Amino acid sequence: MRTVQGRVIVKETGAGVGGLVVVAHDPKERIGSAITDAQGSFSIAYGAGPDGRSWSVTLEVLAQDVGGARVLYKDAAPRHQAGIVESYSIRLPHELLSDAQVHLSEDAIPPAFARAVRHVHLAKEGDRGAEVLAKEISSRIESSRARRQAIEARVVEELLARDRRPPPRRYGVQQRHQDPHVPV
Repeated sequence: MRTVQGRVIVKETGAGVGGLVVVAHDPKERIGSAITDAQGSFSIAYGAGPDGRSWSVTLEVLAQDVGGARVLYKDAAPRHQAGIVESYSIRLPHELLSDAQVHLSEDAIPPAFARAVRHVHLAKEGDRGAEVLAKEISSRIESSRARRQAIEARVVEELLARDRRPPPRRYGVQQRHQDPHVPV
């Protein structure tokens, strides 16, 4: 038996994407398919090709939706004479997955996107949402300010420590002795 295996992940976070259909093709026929698990892993086992030849494997990743299947990824070129085990790591952008309405776990959603969605929900809550949002932003500003002050303090300490050290000695360099009576 031969195997095509791998993982489908969100490009921005590295989190696996479950529930996608992975289909392995040869230029002439379909080899097999699998559904990615919660970690985005898949494995497709298959036998030798017709006449015992090796397959030329091409992968497609599909998202199922109401209108049918939507292709999210397709190999640019087949892997000719595929080996006993062929491994793939497929990185799909969050925006593509979101457009295809693929359900993602919280760890698969990029933090900036999650914050933006949270801010939209808070804005819809009116005054209460505005208060929560203002506190959150104020807290992030204070945190950034504290980090900046800590970095500044470390830089000042390092500069003061450098000023207290004796100047570096230059070994191997002969210093010219100047005779005060000889013009330079």
